[in-house]
Amino acid sequence: MGGGQVFSSEANGDAKAVELIGTWQPIDDEFFANDGNPAAEDWSQVSLGINQYNLEERRRWHLRYGVVWARAEGEPNMVQLPGDYNGVYAAYGFSTEYKEGWRIGPELQLNAIGMEGGKDSKSVWFVPQLLFRTVWVF
Repeated sequence: MGGGQVFSSEANGDAKAVELIGTWQPIDDEFFANDGNPAAEDWSQVSLGINQYNLEERRRWHLRYGVVWARAEGEPNMVQLPGDYNGVYAAYGFSTEYKEGWRIGPELQLNAIGMEGGKDSKSVWFVPQLLFRTVWVF
């Protein structure tokens, strides 16, 4: 769940929006990290960043980037230790308008995060995410 606001648009339709997005993943996703560990518990995430796209196109590619905070609980698969993580993200995706004001499409996001407080011996973890976004534009 999230929201955004366009802060820059040009005559050719190119736009930039600031976005704040919250994510909660209650199920174990072993698509990227099937490491034999027990099923992971909840993954929560908050992203604040910029979304670049073209306002005029019915089907469009978009680029998102910014800062991210995440919390891994239980026995996480990607980061290995439960706790809070901070970092940056970049995402590239595609969306299409399927009904007036509604957009839907896939996105691939990569988080580069480190554990708060330095409790983890690895300084940076790369956490890929395959997302499917539904957006209501009003």
